[in-house]
Amino acid sequence: MRTPRKSLVSECGWPGPACLLRARVVRACLVCAYLACFSCDQKDRSNPLDPGNPETHGSPPGFTAVALDRSVALRWEPLHLERLVGLNLYRRQAGSQSFELLMGSPFPAQSGAAVDSAVTNGVTYEYQLVPLVRDCAEGIPSPVRQATPGPDFAVVSDGCEGLVRKLSADMRAGVWTAGGFFYPLSVAAAAGMVWLADPYSGVYCLTEEGALLWKDPDPAVPFTVAARQDGLCAIADASPPAVRVLSADGSPVFSISEELQRPSCVAFDAEGHLWLADRGAGFVRKYSSDGTLLASFTGCVEPSLLDADVLENACWVGDVSTGELIKLDSDAAELLRVTLSGTMSVVEADRATGGCWVADATEDFVARVSSDGRVLFRIGKLGGPVSLFAAESGKTWVLGATEARLSVLSAQGELLSAVESGQCPTSVVVLSR
Repeated sequence: MRTPRKSLVSECGWPGPACLLRARVVRACLVCAYLACFSCDQKDRSNPLDPGNPETHGSPPGFTAVALDRSVALRWEPLHLERLVGLNLYRRQAGSQSFELLMGSPFPAQSGAAVDSAVTNGVTYEYQLVPLVRDCAEGIPSPVRQATPGPDFAVVSDGCEGLVRKLSADMRAGVWTAGGFFYPLSVAAAAGMVWLADPYSGVYCLTEEGALLWKDPDPAVPFTVAARQDGLCAIADASPPAVRVLSADGSPVFSISEELQRPSCVAFDAEGHLWLADRGAGFVRKYSSDGTLLASFTGCVEPSLLDADVLENACWVGDVSTGELIKLDSDAAELLRVTLSGTMSVVEADRATGGCWVADATEDFVARVSSDGRVLFRIGKLGGPVSLFAAESGKTWVLGATEARLSVLSAQGELLSAVESGQCPTSVVVLSR
């Protein structure tokens, strides 16, 4: 059992003159020891653990804490130094004053990674990485890094950068980045896979770890993509107008093109049926898993937005011409209609409690609508929301394009957190464990 490393505050109480003097003495001894160990033969200060290094100032470089589901991945730049025994990892809960040595310390400095699995989701932890040098004891610690593990992971696409990123559970760090796309516009996820629609280069399928599984070679112009729990994906193509359904390995399952003019949105319901909205033709249709037409709704003008409510076996439709939100039952019969906005940008069913969320990028607001059509609240100043995802956990991720910001809201509309998100964010989906 290793002895916990205590801070000066925890040993002496509030740092008075005696503690401050002691801190200065400890710091001076530490720097002198490091100068003796690393500086004599490193005149150019290139050694990252040299206190005279202008970039690191002697602390381990590249230290990050990545929040995962019931674990935290700790990363640093691999170090290959002769006198370096290893790296000690220290952890404490946020708000605590004392660090404790993490089991497994010292970790090999050249590995560049370690995992802390003795954590609880929803709890914030703080970490420090400290080099252990032969004949010099511990060295200069890294800056403190925070991580809050959890089950939800946002995947965000960025059109300008041509990238798709998976963020950590607390959005403080990145898990992986996939690049090389032209303009990733829409993302969807299911069955351990992530689908991406790029109108300039086609449809891509990635693993949840960001590895490419396949690319659809069809020369069509994919606009939006939806995913089914068994691994099927549906793509709304702008030119020529069609909706294609592909299997998990990218093989064609069926295609719909008859009477389509401008298919704008697709979604799968709880039974695996496909719903599509055609803004040009002015209808919403429901198809079976083999492409057979089951129902049609024509009581709209420009149905541009759509999502299936898996809790109520219903479908929410946004008509951008009339500014109305329409709820349909499983037979595509109208249940209710609510006037909201003619510049709606997103309609997303709530996976936790039913009802739906509506976003308006032009007016810059998000509205929460109950199952019976009541507008529960509106929230503004979210940076021009162009995409959102309401997860089963009850949290909703809102992606704002004008301010390139990803925000997380509670079910009651409270802002829980927000981070910057690339240059031109286009779509967000949440992977839940």
